[in-house]
Amino acid sequence: MGGTSFENEYRGTASMADAYRELVEQAFYEQGHDPYNGTISTTSGVIQDPAVKEPMTYAEAQAHLYPERFGAEGTDWWDKDESPQKWEAAWAIPLKPEDNPDPLQSDPWRQHFDKSQPGWLFYGIAAC
Repeated sequence: MGGTSFENEYRGTASMADAYRELVEQAFYEQGHDPYNGTISTTSGVIQDPAVKEPMTYAEAQAHLYPERFGAEGTDWWDKDESPQKWEAAWAIPLKPEDNPDPLQSDPWRQHFDKSQPGWLFYGIAAC
């Protein structure tokens, strides 16, 4: 079996662990309990990205994960030696509230969440 990368944005005041559990439960509801369903539910827990010390905006988090896309020097997260791996913990980046939230922004797991809330960006490799 293979692996696929995933990203899940969560907005709200939940702790990292509680937000992770909510997204895993939603993934089970949406995709079933198959251990190869290609979602966050195939990870074994969550840790905060060790390189991130303070909350970031969503745009800053994207630039951190994908520097090549944003014209910065660096390697995209999945090509780094130290990065989330299949069957291991997902990694999380704390997110700052956004000044100008887009009310039409949607996520596969949460419809029209409020970006004016703090949150988490979870990412990693899901088994599929």
